[in-house]
Amino acid sequence: MELKYLVNLKHLLLRYTDDLSVIPSGVISSLAELEELDLYESRDAEWEVMEGEGDVGASFDELEKNQNLKSLGITIKAVPTLAKLLRLSYVSIRRLCTKRLSSPNLATPVQLTPQIIPPHICKSLEEFMLYGFTGSRQLSLENPDGQSWCLGNLESLAVTNLWDLEAIIWKGAVAQEFLPNVRSLKLFGCYKLKNASWILHLPRLEFVHFYYCVELTHIIDDLEDGQGEIRSAELVRTFPRLNKFVLESLPNLRSIAGQPLAFPSLEHIEVNRCDKLEKLPFQPQITDSLREIRGSKNWWEGLEWDNDSIKSSLQSHFRTRK
Repeated sequence: MELKYLVNLKHLLLRYTDDLSVIPSGVISSLAELEELDLYESRDAEWEVMEGEGDVGASFDELEKNQNLKSLGITIKAVPTLAKLLRLSYVSIRRLCTKRLSSPNLATPVQLTPQIIPPHICKSLEEFMLYGFTGSRQLSLENPDGQSWCLGNLESLAVTNLWDLEAIIWKGAVAQEFLPNVRSLKLFGCYKLKNASWILHLPRLEFVHFYYCVELTHIIDDLEDGQGEIRSAELVRTFPRLNKFVLESLPNLRSIAGQPLAFPSLEHIEVNRCDKLEKLPFQPQITDSLREIRGSKNWWEGLEWDNDSIKSSLQSHFRTRK
């Protein structure tokens, strides 16, 4: 039976369908009772912006005409489609992936502002992936007018394959206020990224994974208090809920932080192909929470420690990475 004949269908969940190549024209408009559509991270499917624009693909107009639609997860690959999405003010956009959008030149930052992510999307968004932006050295989060603007319900953020990205900067916005509920953070394939100091104060962060950020030398470059002031570790509350930390294929990573930090909830850390990382920034209290360290035997044996008692206490928790 073809999908378009399921006229009473209310929920269509096709998240992470890697082989979905096309959404046939007319299918979405035929599902008049559809309340939830999830195509988040569907690898190849794309929307035609206007009816009649393509030969076989569904148009965004089909979504706009469905008055029963309440919840949406979607992958966007074109700026005009993103502009159309912003008009769906009656739909809760819970998952959004933007793929391979481009900036005209390296000097122009990719900007996230209240105009680009308006309040009705901020309120509902739970997962957000920025994938494959090219041609910009900066990702800028800007709130120039001091509006009450944040991704208050966002739990998962992924920044993937931004090959030219060197820095994520904040203008009129503070990371812990803009991302107060982010639990999972992934930074993959950001080859030129230098550091990610802003993650230090995310109050609910539980899982962090850095992968193939080739020029990354330090995760936390400066220990700031969240307002731009450099402070000592004793005065800054750091990673209060972080449970798992994964560092993978970071060939130039030399340190996680310049001084020992508190990781009061950290249970698992995994380090793979980070050959220049010679020290872990642990305070003695780490032995109260840490349950597992995974890495190569050569890496573990070559680590330097300011306090040998920490290594002795953690030795039984080390596991060779599978």
